[in-house]
Amino acid sequence: GRDAFELRFDTEFAKSTWRIDEQEGVSTTPSTVPDFMIRRVDAPAPEIAIYCDGFQFHASSEINNIASDAAKRRGVRASGRLVWNLTWDDVHNFHEAVLKDPPAHAKPRNLLDASARGVARRVIQQSGTSVLIETFDQNPLALLLDLMSRPDMDAWRMVANAATLGLLATGEPAGTTSAEQLVTLVRDAGSGDTAVAAGGGDIQVRRHTTPNGLGISLFADPRNAKPSGPDWTIVLAVPDTDDDVAEEAHRARWQDWLQWSNLAQLLHGDGSDVIIAGASELAYLELDLWAVAADQPSDLDLTAPLTDEAEDELSLADDVAAIALTRQVMERGAPMFVVGHEVGGEPIEVAWPDQKVGVLVDGHAGLAAPDWDTRPASAWDMQELLDRLKDN
Repeated sequence: GRDAFELRFDTEFAKSTWRIDEQEGVSTTPSTVPDFMIRRVDAPAPEIAIYCDGFQFHASSEINNIASDAAKRRGVRASGRLVWNLTWDDVHNFHEAVLKDPPAHAKPRNLLDASARGVARRVIQQSGTSVLIETFDQNPLALLLDLMSRPDMDAWRMVANAATLGLLATGEPAGTTSAEQLVTLVRDAGSGDTAVAAGGGDIQVRRHTTPNGLGISLFADPRNAKPSGPDWTIVLAVPDTDDDVAEEAHRARWQDWLQWSNLAQLLHGDGSDVIIAGASELAYLELDLWAVAADQPSDLDLTAPLTDEAEDELSLADDVAAIALTRQVMERGAPMFVVGHEVGGEPIEVAWPDQKVGVLVDGHAGLAAPDWDTRPASAWDMQELLDRLKDN
């Protein structure tokens, strides 16, 4: 059998035993290999996939895998598992704190400002749950151990619910919108644009910015309000273009996104929907906004997920816009592509050699080869590219 660790908790809240396996693949779409898989062995509980992300190899200007990471982890959550994100900074800070004499608590990460935390604290007090809102701001590794030591998922859901109510109550109002406008607004949310079209509607729109600059968009439908709050869709989308990841504020913003994702995933279901993505993905991501405006018309064609072969090839591309466009056409039946194909010594970011069609890195002009049609993603219309690929 595989080597594994066993971790046991015996606290005032609960006794629990967990098995921890290293580097175990998960057969989800896209396929992925978390750093660790955690399973409770003495009682039913969701499995937890742990990802330890070094900034340099996941979210830097040199290696930007934000959208790819987000897609893989959405697949894991869709399978009923939890995803827990840790950065190497989180692990180092926790390790350093517990080795002190005497041991100390790792420095917290302030995800809520004072106003939002005050609202969340009142919600927690009224609920009677044993988990305090201050738990929310713990170092992510400490927070994981806290969840495992008192694995009452209803209580943790209440913490996430209270934090979201804090955001809703203190976020910047952006008016109201209708079901018909909702998809467009959600797609714009990753860029920070939550402007509401004239005409309004019943769905309330709020925008909240975390202390480290992560924009969170909330769309709440008060028509279906329950004691726990209204139905809502929450969009956690971190900006991930080349310009975005080069910003000085990007690293802290990315870390906020990872930690908010850990807690926000607990909201999914019972009138709550959470979209966790790289902002570039919102242009093509299939949106299931059942939590608000369940009767909305869909603006999307039926799509199919990329094959593992296509995912592996697409991971070799660097240009965010080219990746997004390629994913769109592949989901709609385009033939297989090649990343980095060269024509006359000139590289094409994503190419279909048989069709002699390609998507270039943003800012590059078309190739000199007259029999090829190559343009940057911004110069292609998705349907036009799809038609070209299917016609040839």
